[in-house]
Amino acid sequence: MLRERRHNDVIEQHLIAGLPFAFKDDPRAYQDFSGTLSAQFRTPLEDISDIGSGRIGFSLDPDQFGTPFRPNSDVDTVIVNSAMFDRAWFQLYNIGSKRFSLERRVQTAFQEHRTNNVFFGFIVPKLLPGVVSLSALWFNVFQEVGGRIRSLAGHDINGRLYRTWDHVKAHQRYSLDAIAAKFAR
Repeated sequence: MLRERRHNDVIEQHLIAGLPFAFKDDPRAYQDFSGTLSAQFRTPLEDISDIGSGRIGFSLDPDQFGTPFRPNSDVDTVIVNSAMFDRAWFQLYNIGSKRFSLERRVQTAFQEHRTNNVFFGFIVPKLLPGVVSLSALWFNVFQEVGGRIRSLAGHDINGRLYRTWDHVKAHQRYSLDAIAAKFAR
């Protein structure tokens, strides 16, 4: 498919739409999952999606491409909300000298966001306690919904906050381009 179709078409039709593979045996669980996220983060259902192996059944990470979705695989979720993203980005931007008093792992996450993640249009609030006010709510909501839905047992539920769908698609295209380049060798 990567050789024959435009990557943007693959993304639109297979990587961000439809029922995710992780919920194929229990579509109601996906409704509960996405509905809970929608209500808790006050964002429309259409701005929530799963990506990666939980979406299609195998990994699109260029270094792990094709690894099947397993009972212990991560479920990676995206929430697209520009207002929430901008608030979090502004908090990152304005942290100032407070960043030097953060735990080492939070300092590392802060640096990763500053040099990479924000450039690609996403933030992982759970990794930024003390930096992004959304962090505690983000962590708690994902933990609660992951623990409540039986089909998610054993899976780590991860969430990324993207500014726009174009950022989500660009990040997915980056992975597809890297995978296609490996096949071309």
